[in-house]
Amino acid sequence: MKVIALDFDGVITKLNINWRKVREVASLRAGFRIDSLLDFWRDNFGSRIFQEVDDVVKKFEEEAVDKAEPFEDVVKLVERASKSGVKIYIVSMQSRSSILKFLGKFNLFEYISGILSREDFPTKPDMLRRIMEKEGVKPSELVFIDDMMRNLDECRYLGVRCVHAKDRRTVTNILNIL
Repeated sequence: MKVIALDFDGVITKLNINWRKVREVASLRAGFRIDSLLDFWRDNFGSRIFQEVDDVVKKFEEEAVDKAEPFEDVVKLVERASKSGVKIYIVSMQSRSSILKFLGKFNLFEYISGILSREDFPTKPDMLRRIMEKEGVKPSELVFIDDMMRNLDECRYLGVRCVHAKDRRTVTNILNIL
């Protein structure tokens, strides 16, 4: 294991966001119904409407970051991995600004090798491909941890080791490997 790619909301922390309300507000801004923000980001990446909806959603995310706390096991994981020479990346469909705000709030910048957000790439597979290219690692040398099976299913075909963070024991098990 040379690289660990962590999702943000659901793995590093839990953002207390009413996603139904966010989709309603985003839909009003877009002028059409948005049933899935993941699909919206993918289908509209780089467009004017993407930016407009991004601005709306970002406000909800940044507000939630103000009240969010890191999961203690993840803090231990990134500290130990970093000391072992394992690179840590955040791969998230949250905004870069909300992730940066969170990392600064908890002094976690020193452990993070990179952040890939929805503003950078429209999908998690695109993010993981970029990390492998940048770090020069084989898929088997990258561990991807996410709380959504949809994201894991979309990335599994890349050959990376996908770990479902369905409960906190998952992160603890990885911590024990390091």
